[in-house]
Amino acid sequence: MSAERRFLRPFALTQGRAAAVIDLPLDAIVTSTDRARHLAHRMVAERARIVQLCAEPHSIAEIGALIGVHLGVARVLVADLMASEFVELSTADFDDDGPDVSTLERLLDDLQTF
Repeated sequence: MSAERRFLRPFALTQGRAAAVIDLPLDAIVTSTDRARHLAHRMVAERARIVQLCAEPHSIAEIGALIGVHLGVARVLVADLMASEFVELSTADFDDDGPDVSTLERLLDDLQTF
């Protein structure tokens, strides 16, 4: 890829699909598998970028922002990678009161480091 950012229409990245096969929450945490990281060089650029990014956990919202695609496109790409077992997904299980104070404090600390 040249120094200029390449432009692809969103439907080209998702093969015309507007929605993911499964509904993924934007705060779901995505981590790539070891197998995927070894095969990333064979993947389409955006999928390879997701696999590389998710060597460390990232939310779907972060993935969309970091690779510069709409959240719907990020959901479709992550769902495809999940179906191929290239990424794993985890979601936070909060009770009705929401996350505990220590979780919120850690999140605030992480956000302030940026």
